[in-house]
Amino acid sequence: MSYRLIEGCCGSAALTFHLCGANKAVITYQGSKWKFRHLLAEILSDRGFVGLPNEIELYDPGPWSKVVPLIFSNKDEIVDELKFYNKFDPNIMYHKFQNQPCSKIPTNYAAEFLFLQRLAFSGKAVGASSGIWKSPGFNTTSAYGLEGTDKFGAIKPMLPGMIKTLSKLSLVPMVFNSGRYLKKPIDNVKNTVVYLDPPYQGSTKYPDGDLSRQEVIDLALAWYHVGATVLISEAEPISNLIGWKQICISSAKESKNSFRSKKEEWVTISP
Repeated sequence: MSYRLIEGCCGSAALTFHLCGANKAVITYQGSKWKFRHLLAEILSDRGFVGLPNEIELYDPGPWSKVVPLIFSNKDEIVDELKFYNKFDPNIMYHKFQNQPCSKIPTNYAAEFLFLQRLAFSGKAVGASSGIWKSPGFNTTSAYGLEGTDKFGAIKPMLPGMIKTLSKLSLVPMVFNSGRYLKKPIDNVKNTVVYLDPPYQGSTKYPDGDLSRQEVIDLALAWYHVGATVLISEAEPISNLIGWKQICISSAKESKNSFRSKKEEWVTISP
């Protein structure tokens, strides 16, 4: 069945990349659902939405809704720009972009964002809603790597690895609709999936926008009532949605790894 996929809080668009053929995450990112991509695809498949969507819409108040379509359409130009950045000291390039205006050239905008995001402290989100790059901090280990010890192996600088991943990325060509905010629908829809991965309650906020639990519920119900199948990721079941199915896709884990979620992962899905 042909269908439309709408990622209403797309972040790093892990589900979109997976469905379009990516076999490796482009980047480590706060709240990324890359490790849950197969489970999310299985949930879609159980509802009859199998394989590649024929339409994709991406919405996010941060840079991702601009950058993901550019990766699909202008990957080589972005890679060339990142290779140029990689010729210089990462800290010098970081300060060249941090707190400075975002480039008006789309591919440069994408390269600047990916550079800052890959070297961001703890993988936290880089913001740009004011037209100025705002990184949460420079991660020295990500930038320069770390020599191995008796207990831990060496860590390589992260930028060359990201460039290599992007260079090898093979994706099904796709034309996107995208924007900052997903709005409530006006007309009825058919064969449409809306996937919402909003900021989790009690978690580190994103710099470019927030979405309250009630706003998530209102948006989900609005799309469900016009015929869409709606999935919501959260760290808990959204019990306010009476009659919706709640699926735990990952239990809470004790971990010192800042990139690894210590919370449960749930998907709440419309009837």
